Amino acid sequence: MSNLMSIMNEIHTKGMKFMEGKEYPKSSRILCLYSELVNEGLVKKSEAAKRFRVTEKSIQRDLDEIRDFLDNQTAEEGIRKYLIYDYQKKGYCLEQDGKVGLSNDEILAVGKILLESRAFTKKEMMGILDKLIANCIPKENRRLVNDLLSNERFHYVELRHHKTFLDKLMPLGQAIRECR
Repeated sequence: MSNLMSIMNEIHTKGMKFMEGKEYPKSSRILCLYSELVNEGLVKKSEAAKRFRVTEKSIQRDLDEIRDFLDNQTAEEGIRKYLIYDYQKKGYCLEQDGKVGLSNDEILAVGKILLESRAFTKKEMMGILDKLIANCIPKENRRLVNDLLSNERFHYVELRHHKTFLDKLMPLGQAIRECR
């Protein structure tokens, strides 16, 4: 497992170029392909085959395993993502079912409501907003949404007591539900 983590760290820090000329086990190759889909947005089968020194058929089987993983993730989490072939870009990419996710306008509205609530410390609030934008906004629109929230982020004034609340929210909700 530590070897797999070191590979993923290399991907994260150096990008996919470090893979060229190296051979890795199938599980590492699949993780690298998935990481490329998530971070770069596109995988071209022929290029991946050359990079990993395998056949295009092997890459296709890897992509099929990623597709199976996404299907299982849908069943567990309710978020539908598809691995599709984009004929214009001539490669595979991930697509999320638009009915499940929030639109850019909705994320912007939620971000503004959160900021106006002043319910969290500045550190908690910025963490929530960063995760919301990173996980719900398409890569090409993130900068725009960040720019639209930047003024409110800059002028965010947390409550004077400076006590964290986020870590207490779930236990509080459970206590209320259980009438304790």
